[in-house]
Amino acid sequence: MKLTKQKQQYLALIALGTIFVVVALYFTVMSNQFGKIAVLDKQISDAAANVDKATKAISKANAIQEEVDRLKGIISDIETNNMPPAGDKYSWFVDTLRKFLIPYQNQISIPFRSREVIGDVGMFPSFPYKAATFSVRGTASYHQYGRFLSDLENKFQYFRVQRIILTPAPPSEGGTQPTQPRKLEFDMDIVTLIKTNAL
Repeated sequence: MKLTKQKQQYLALIALGTIFVVVALYFTVMSNQFGKIAVLDKQISDAAANVDKATKAISKANAIQEEVDRLKGIISDIETNNMPPAGDKYSWFVDTLRKFLIPYQNQISIPFRSREVIGDVGMFPSFPYKAATFSVRGTASYHQYGRFLSDLENKFQYFRVQRIILTPAPPSEGGTQPTQPRKLEFDMDIVTLIKTNAL
């Protein structure tokens, strides 16, 4: 069956109209849907990445807790065995210093030790420690004093030496022998941390 020219044109217009409607629908409806699908894909990808991070963090939680417990144990050991106890801090300081000075017998003399002065450390707000300052005065040879100071701060990492005053010691009775090392007098403060609840 042969279509007339007019019907052929009519069918061509219908075909063009249909193509136009399909293209219009694609660009108005489908492209909008594709955009939403792309946004959803991105959200799903981000959520999956967050779940992956959370899973890794959860898997590390036990290791982190073990490390926290280990460090708490170290701090507790230092507080128990190396910091002044509650009560008589002066006796603790004198006894600690006396034991430390055993290798320096006849080389360093510290006859004066003051009572402690308690104050703030001033490092951080709500810091759980206070500072106890002890003033000491004594005599030593130049060489031995340097060694004593270095050993003191290396052995007691929670001690800090400050306000050091050094002066030559007066000659001993009978004069100084040429073979005797020159001596000096020192006056200094030794500051140690103390736990706030150990005051």
